Formats: sequence, C-alpha cells, structure tokens
Amino acid sequence: MARYAMALDYKNCINCKACESACKEENGILLGANEHRIWVATEEIRGTFPNLDIGSNTFYPGQCQHCENAPCQSVCPTNATFYDANGVVRVDPDRCILCSYCMNACPYDARYIDDRTNTID
Repeated sequence: MARYAMALDYKNCINCKACESACKEENGILLGANEHRIWVATEEIRGTFPNLDIGSNTFYPGQCQHCENAPCQSVCPTNATFYDANGVVRVDPDRCILCSYCMNACPYDARYIDDRTNTID
C-alpha cells in the first residue's frame, strides 16, 4: 500500500469542506460526523462592531502530519499506536484502551474517539 498525503494550500482555502468530505470518504468516516482527519480552522474577524476587519477572516486547513517521531506513538502505554510499513501512524483497535494519552500528546489535535470501534483514531 502506498503512502499518500494530501497537499493543502491554505492561501486558497475558502472553507468549502471538500477536503474534509474527500478524506472522510477515503477513510470510511461517516459524512456529517464531527470526527475527521482533516479540518479547517478559522481565524476570527478582528475589530469591534461596526469597525470590523472583514479581510482578516482566514481559513487554515490542518491534518495529521504522520510525524517521524510522533508524540502520540511514544506515549501509548499499550503500543496500540504504531507506524505501518509505509510510515503512516495507525492504531491497533485490539490494543487501544482509550487512555487518551495520544490525544493529549498530538501537537496537531488530530486524534479523536471513533464511536464505531470505541478506540482512538
């Protein structure tokens, strides 16, 4: 299996959520679910009404970066978080105990609880 990454140019992001939808489809996550591997953060509009800086409303797409030395992997007490043969960070659902250490350690806030498997993803 090849390792794929999605390249995102945040300067062109208009918050259409197409990247979220495509990622959910590719990874078998239900559309409409709050859980996802790609998300779009928004920088809020600055100023005080009625003097708002509308031009400052900026969108920042984010995703798991599959770190070479992933903090989420190093804190996992059961080694449920691991690297597959392609260097992608994965979770073994049979070993995950929902301790949430990996969620707290992830610098990208990319971990969430998958309600279908009752494990961290």
